Amino acid sequence: MGKETKLNWKQKASYGVGDLSLNIAYTSLGFYFIFFLVNVAGLPVQWAGAIFLTARVWDAVTDYSMGIISDRTKHQLGRRRVFIIIGSFPLAVMFALLWIVPSSNRIVLLAYYLTATILFNTFFTIVSVPTTRSCQN
Repeated sequence: MGKETKLNWKQKASYGVGDLSLNIAYTSLGFYFIFFLVNVAGLPVQWAGAIFLTARVWDAVTDYSMGIISDRTKHQLGRRRVFIIIGSFPLAVMFALLWIVPSSNRIVLLAYYLTATILFNTFFTIVSVPTTRSCQN
């Protein structure tokens, strides 16, 4: 374990606001995205479930990997901050792209949402794991 650092209220508020934005995005997916995929995009419910399953398996691998990567990183901005800065914009873009219906072809939609969900989860991991780990260290 590293040395304990006492955070002031501004630092705590900053972490809280950052975590709030991440949780709003992630919770909206858990709460509304399956409805969106089935009722708006028109995917069969089994396909929507397969997208969620694949994304969770991918997330399990990337979360573990990102923890190791951020622990071993040495950068002038800090070993965690660099990932938060690099991943934030692509995360926002991928979140927006999740809510677009690009086609009426079900196969195209499956490929699009599977890819978009995996990319969203990847960028979410790039931002959220270092954020969480920096709060712990």
